[in-house]
Amino acid sequence: MAIARLTLPLLLAIAGCAPCADSADVQAALVIDEAAAGATRLEVSVSELDGPVHSEKVLLPEPLRSGQTILLRPEQPPTGAQYTIVVDVVALRPDDSVAGKGHQEALVGTLACNRIEIQLVTVTPFDLGLVDLRGADLVGADLAGADLAGADLAGADLAGVDLASCVSTGSDEDGDGRPDDCDICPANPDGTTTVDTDSDGLWDTCDPQRTGPINKPLYFEPFNADLGKWSGTYSISFGGLQVMTTSAGKMAVESVATQSTLVLPVPSSVQVLASMASVTGTATPPEGGVRIYLGDTSGTYHCDVDKHAGSVPTLSVNFPGNVSFSIDLADADVSGSFLLRMHRSNTGIGCWIAQKDGSNPKNLDVGFGGALVTEMQLALGVGILASSGAGSIAGTFSSVFATTYQ
Repeated sequence: MAIARLTLPLLLAIAGCAPCADSADVQAALVIDEAAAGATRLEVSVSELDGPVHSEKVLLPEPLRSGQTILLRPEQPPTGAQYTIVVDVVALRPDDSVAGKGHQEALVGTLACNRIEIQLVTVTPFDLGLVDLRGADLVGADLAGADLAGADLAGADLAGVDLASCVSTGSDEDGDGRPDDCDICPANPDGTTTVDTDSDGLWDTCDPQRTGPINKPLYFEPFNADLGKWSGTYSISFGGLQVMTTSAGKMAVESVATQSTLVLPVPSSVQVLASMASVTGTATPPEGGVRIYLGDTSGTYHCDVDKHAGSVPTLSVNFPGNVSFSIDLADADVSGSFLLRMHRSNTGIGCWIAQKDGSNPKNLDVGFGGALVTEMQLALGVGILASSGAGSIAGTFSSVFATTYQ
């Protein structure tokens, strides 16, 4: 059984419960303490257990108080007598700081009076996204409840950090059972055990140099909401940054979203979880794909994953001046979501692709010499190649995670 969507059509601004008739609807009463009172917006994510997640933003008609109830209504009533609903709620203050977070899983009926209770845990208004941790030593730090989304973690020393006792009701981007706030590798599933071969504090699952020098996390964004950090033609919805471009008889067209608040050091490594659709329309030939761009004063370099008409997909390294190097991939490499990673230094560029769980990795490294640069800017986008006709291609980036690189 699967729920196509769960809509949130109504916030019942009342104390206590609303009248309850037998249906698949679920009344979720919010229980808060004084510190969480006064929130003006809710971000609510709803799913059936192990099913797709539907998210909504709710503007409250009045400041949040304990006992207010959200009515969760399946757009298509589930089949069967019962289903397990999973609900995550984030309460936001007027300044967009997090007032409280709550999570609830409950077995409810498709024809019943369904009432659940969600306890919102107070979150102290402290967001690492507003703090520059360059040179900070986090050994022994308690990161419980810290919000790493959009955080600048440059130079943070994570070696020896103990997250075993970390508890969070926040999102779990990689679905490994560790909420993002408690996960050194929030974009790479770690399973039940972690390995750190080079003991640099960055687990192997997200370390671009597992046996090399010390690497540190720089930036993570799961695209659960638009944080105002990107510019260009894009949208952030359904847990991803969406980019789309259209070609009308042109040789090459690109659409790019640029991270306008982040400056990455050279060298650095950037990883995204990406997916892309095939080129649609009458474009001939229908070719295109997703890109990671790292630009500096010497030009823009990018890693591309492209689908080609009548041929295998490719992974390529691209230099300013239309110079590129590529390797062939299998169709399975780009089916569904995949990890794409790019590192850039003053002596070379590397592109790496793998399945979402890190399996079946393939890489391409190209060395070069040129002007020394110290900083670069990140952008994500899609490109389409067509000599005639008209077509479009869309790409989705579900997360971005950057680290240092040596």
